[in-house]
Amino acid sequence: MSRQSEKQKKNTGREAPELSSGIPAKLIQYLMLIMLLVLVFLVSAYAGLAGRGKDKGGEAAERMGTTESTGGDSGTDGGTDRGNGLAAAEDKAAGKAGGNGNQDDSDQGDGNQDDSNQGDGNQDDSNQGDGNQGGSEKKTDTGKKGTIVLDAGHGGFDPGVSGSSGVAERELNLIFARKLEALLEEEGYHVVQTRPTEAGLYDEDQAHKKAQDMQRRCAVIEAAQPLATISIHQNSYPDSSVSGPQVFYYAQSKEGEQLASCIQECMNEQLEVERPKSHKGNESYYILKRSVGTAVIVECGFLTNPDEEQKLQDEAYQNRAVRAICDGILKYLESAAEK
Repeated sequence: MSRQSEKQKKNTGREAPELSSGIPAKLIQYLMLIMLLVLVFLVSAYAGLAGRGKDKGGEAAERMGTTESTGGDSGTDGGTDRGNGLAAAEDKAAGKAGGNGNQDDSDQGDGNQDDSNQGDGNQDDSNQGDGNQGGSEKKTDTGKKGTIVLDAGHGGFDPGVSGSSGVAERELNLIFARKLEALLEEEGYHVVQTRPTEAGLYDEDQAHKKAQDMQRRCAVIEAAQPLATISIHQNSYPDSSVSGPQVFYYAQSKEGEQLASCIQECMNEQLEVERPKSHKGNESYYILKRSVGTAVIVECGFLTNPDEEQKLQDEAYQNRAVRAICDGILKYLESAAEK
C-alpha cells in the first residue's frame, strides 16, 4: 500500500490536474483570456461606431441648422405668405389672372398682383453678390423737405403686364417714376429710385431672382427712411372693360390709408375717371407688408383695357397722371405735418 501511495504522489506531481470533465485547467485559462480579449475588442469597436454615429448626427444637425438659417421663410421667387418667403415675390399680390374676383369695379384691379408674397424665399445670397443693389440719389440742392422713395415695379427679366400693343408694364412704370421724380424735386423733396434703370435688382447668377429683387427694394427703402414710398404699377383684369387708377395700402397702416386716399382722390378728379374706384387695403402685397414706413402701390391704369392702354402711352396723359399722384402726396404730407 505504501508503494502505491508513493506512485500516486509522483504521478500527481508530474501531471497537471484535470477537471471532472477531463479538460486541463490551463486550457480553461487560455480560453477565458481569449474570450476576455474578444470582449474588450467588441466593446472598443462598438464605442468607435457610436462615436462616428454621433459625429455624423452632429454634421447632419449642423446642415439642418444652416438650412434653417439661410433658407429663411423659403418660398419662392415668389413670397410669399411664404412671404418672409421665398415667400414663395414683385411688389404686389398673386393672381395675375385678375382681381380679387369681386365684380364691383371699386374692388377690381388686383389682377396684376403676381408677386405679393414672393421675396422671402431663399435668403442665402439674397443680398450678396455684385449685382444691381438698386437705389439712386442725385446730388442736388433738393431734399430739404425730406426723402420720398419711388419704386418702379418689375424690371429686368420680369416685364410685368403687357398690353395688346406689346408695351410692357416695366417700361411704363419707369417712365411714370422718372416723371414723378422731377415733380417732387421741384417741390423740394429728395427722391430715391429703387430701380433707376431698366434692369432688375438681382444678380444674374441668382437662382431666386425675384426674391432677391424684392428684398433689395425693401433694403433701399429702409436705408432711405423716407417720408413715404410710392410703388408705381400698371394693372390688368380679365374683363377688358375695367379701367381707371386704383391705390392700395397696407390694411393695418392708418398712415398708408390716408396717403392712398389722398392720391386716389386726386387721380379720380384730375384724370376725370368715369367710374372712379376707391383706395383699397391689402395685407399680402410684399412691398406694402415688408417695407418700413408709409407705402402705397399706385396702379395707374389697366393695360388690359384698349383705350386706357393707349392713354397710358400718351405723354400728355402720363404728365396728368403723375401730376395727380404728386398732388396727392403733397396733400398727405401737408396734413401729416399739421398733426
